Amino acid sequence: MRNFLLLCLLVPFLAQAQSFKVGSYNICTSGSRKSFVEKGKAGVIADPQRYWCNSATAVADMIADLDCDVIGIQEVCDSIWGNKGDLDIRRLVEERHPGYEWILYPNTVKGISYDVAIAYKREVFDTLATGIFWTGGHPDRPKTRSGEPTHTCKPLVWARFVHKASGKEFYFLDTHTVVPTKYKDDQWPRNRGNVLNLEETRRLGEALVPEDVPSILVGDLNIAHNAKDWHVIADGRWEDVYTRFSKEGRLEIEDREWGTQNTKDETASTRWYPDHIMLDGFKARSFRIERGQFPTADGTLHYPSDHYPVVATVAFDQSAREWERAVSPDGSIALELLPGEESAYYRVICDDKVVVRSSPLSMTLSDGTVFGAGKPRKVEKGDGSLIFKYDGYDLEARASDDGVAFRWTASKRKPCQVVSERTAFRFGAGDRTTLSYTHKNVDPYQDDFQNLYTKLSFPIWDTGKPLLDVAPGPYDKPVDMKPLSAKPRAVIPALVESEGVKLLIAESDLTAYPGMLLKPLGNGFMADFAPYPAAFKQGGKRNLQMIVTARENYIAKWDGKARTFPWRVICIARDDKSLAQNDLVTRLAPPAKGDFSWVKPGKVAWEWWSQFALGDVDFKPGVNNETYKAYIDFASRHGIEYVLMDEGWAVRYADDLFEVVPEIDLKEIIDYGKKKNVGIILWAGYSAFVKDIEKVCKHYAAMGVKGFKIDFFERNDQTVQDVMLETARIAAKHKLLIDFHGCPPPAGLQKQYPNVLNYEGIFGLEQMRNRPYPQYDMVTHDVTLPFIRFVTGPGDYTPGAFLNGTRETFVPYKPAPMSQGTRCRQLAQYVVFDGPMQMISDGPCRYEAEPECAEFIYRVPTVWDETRVLEGKIGEYIVTARRKGDVWYIGAMTDWNAREITINLDGLGVSAATVEAWEDGPDADSKATDWQKRMVSVSGEMKIHLAPGGGWAAIVKSVK
Repeated sequence: MRNFLLLCLLVPFLAQAQSFKVGSYNICTSGSRKSFVEKGKAGVIADPQRYWCNSATAVADMIADLDCDVIGIQEVCDSIWGNKGDLDIRRLVEERHPGYEWILYPNTVKGISYDVAIAYKREVFDTLATGIFWTGGHPDRPKTRSGEPTHTCKPLVWARFVHKASGKEFYFLDTHTVVPTKYKDDQWPRNRGNVLNLEETRRLGEALVPEDVPSILVGDLNIAHNAKDWHVIADGRWEDVYTRFSKEGRLEIEDREWGTQNTKDETASTRWYPDHIMLDGFKARSFRIERGQFPTADGTLHYPSDHYPVVATVAFDQSAREWERAVSPDGSIALELLPGEESAYYRVICDDKVVVRSSPLSMTLSDGTVFGAGKPRKVEKGDGSLIFKYDGYDLEARASDDGVAFRWTASKRKPCQVVSERTAFRFGAGDRTTLSYTHKNVDPYQDDFQNLYTKLSFPIWDTGKPLLDVAPGPYDKPVDMKPLSAKPRAVIPALVESEGVKLLIAESDLTAYPGMLLKPLGNGFMADFAPYPAAFKQGGKRNLQMIVTARENYIAKWDGKARTFPWRVICIARDDKSLAQNDLVTRLAPPAKGDFSWVKPGKVAWEWWSQFALGDVDFKPGVNNETYKAYIDFASRHGIEYVLMDEGWAVRYADDLFEVVPEIDLKEIIDYGKKKNVGIILWAGYSAFVKDIEKVCKHYAAMGVKGFKIDFFERNDQTVQDVMLETARIAAKHKLLIDFHGCPPPAGLQKQYPNVLNYEGIFGLEQMRNRPYPQYDMVTHDVTLPFIRFVTGPGDYTPGAFLNGTRETFVPYKPAPMSQGTRCRQLAQYVVFDGPMQMISDGPCRYEAEPECAEFIYRVPTVWDETRVLEGKIGEYIVTARRKGDVWYIGAMTDWNAREITINLDGLGVSAATVEAWEDGPDADSKATDWQKRMVSVSGEMKIHLAPGGGWAAIVKSVK
């Protein structure tokens, strides 16, 4: 009992010892009578004998009366530096409160008039380090960005303190950003300057403060918590005290409508909130806005500044560092979860380095439930797994040796909507990302997901300024192509390089939910989702798309049944070649149920890309029976399993798959294919197919069609994902194969329904019929794809071009399309690029003209027993080996640099082998069509040569 009473007495004392008072005050004591009285600036008393600077004594009284343990002061200008009589705020404060130390940095930038300072009590804190950053330019020197006026360069003063009572360390940062208006002198948009300052404040602050050290950010941020650009700072590390207390109804102010910036006349309040105290690793026990007025010599009440000070009592938040951990089997990767009042948080550690910084996780439902808000009632741990169990839902996390994943799972509830999902991916300043953007002009949520890759360094921002459709290039120097009127989104998978580790952001088990896009945000991304469509109109390509004309205020419908939500996946690799063979997305997808033994992958002879290049025939090639019978004959001669009848067999613009053009007798073609052991795949437009999926599948399956290539989805919202799942299910019922086109990249559906053999969602050879080099550098793109897009699943890249060009000779010519790079590069793509339904894109006449070269395409499988990436570097080169039975197939590609690469066959378990190789010819650097074939016997290592833009393909058979 005595110990209990002692504890009761100690708890308030310990709590008090852990807490202290923090303030922020924009004092604005500078200015002249002319500049402020005549312009009628806020807070100035309209008496020509007195002007703003005469408020210094009242300001000093206010600071002293606040009695903060530490306070950030903004807009002190030259008044803080002394030798100016009553303008020496430091001296005036010291006279009233002699216990303060000051952290001051001189104003050394010509033309910049705003300064910040930190005052703290000597008896409360010790100082470990101090410094200053400039938020308009380089972090260590006051230099503005190119083209910016000097007033956009603002100081950020910081200190690392030790709180004497608790012995805890923390950072204190004080800043002042640009007012969001325009300067008349140069018409620079100051609202843009303010966003730049906020970006730099967050970037520099997050780079300065270690993950495990608490911090406080204060200052006049010149932005309200409900402003459109508030996310720039609010989605970072710090939580705004004003926002929290406003939501909770605990804001201590006489009139909550008032902001802290006021005019002399209370009726003219601007009613916005520029001054903030933001916390990380602290809890605010109280928060208030001081509204002190002071009498002048004649007794008039005077607001000493056009800002009110804000004050909070804060305490170290012990729970803020209580991370729970899921650890990979080899112990090298950990996914940590942290509960929070409004959101859960996660972070990722690899080899003892934080590679994904603390990032929020939450989901808001239409019934007011917020997944992740508050503490879980139970925490369960297992081998590589961790579950936060809340009331009615869980947060599940897994760590493996090649990545991490997390998702929400929920028990049964009433039907509702998912209003939003807040999932962030935060990295360090200077970390790099390689990604592709949506690139359509109308709506970022209506896209074909076919774009080249852009390389950027963090921070990057979604500021409303249109981005560009760009080609790959050096980091931060993309090649401009066409400006976009719509604000794009980043498409997953997206690659990030952090702390020397490769991280690939992806998703898996995507069911009854929109696909995830990414909104660039500072040193990372925020997940973004297409709002649920409310209305459609038919239109778009060939009048076969469904264009969203209105959207709901939620992202997903939920029928209330118990369910799992999609996995958020981060694949992890220490080297590039390990990333290229990471299969975490597929492993996380649900397994297939039922019998899929009837599924027959294979190659597909395709007429669209080459525009029916049959060669010397006695009929006009095109959409007619003779053409497709000739394609069937070609496929039959070379063991090709399928022929694709692409767009044209059904009446164009009719939006009806049962209206076959009169030139085609579909039943005759299908029956002819059966005799030749060649199956027929039909192309279908989205709107025509989804009118009645069951009817279409049943009708054409009965006719003998083997599958569908369905095109023009060009959306990623929940309705499209539902259609893709339903298509897979109904097609499986009728034993039909599926190739999705104009669609988002795969997220595991092909594992659940193995009849889904391929996806587009890729910038492939199809796109290069009329696109020029160097704006479209396909060679560099080719050696980027295996490390990003193909990690999440198969891709219908459509290789096989036999007209090939170098950088100098490539010509985009639609009637006779070419590929960039050498002939052997096209052969290698059949090994490097995963595609169980793999197109043979060029015309039969071109393959028949060079049968020894085409032989590799005829012989190469499309599904494999084992895959190993032997060598590779993102955007430079790759060597992939795949095994079918006891035979290895190897494909190698390089960028525009010639390369010598050594392959070690011992790594494949092959000590001695015969190697049948197709390789770049001696003149391939100037004539991309030059190739040669040779047969060699190899023991151990062998060297291969790749011409610029070159490739190498081989069949390796072990010698027993």
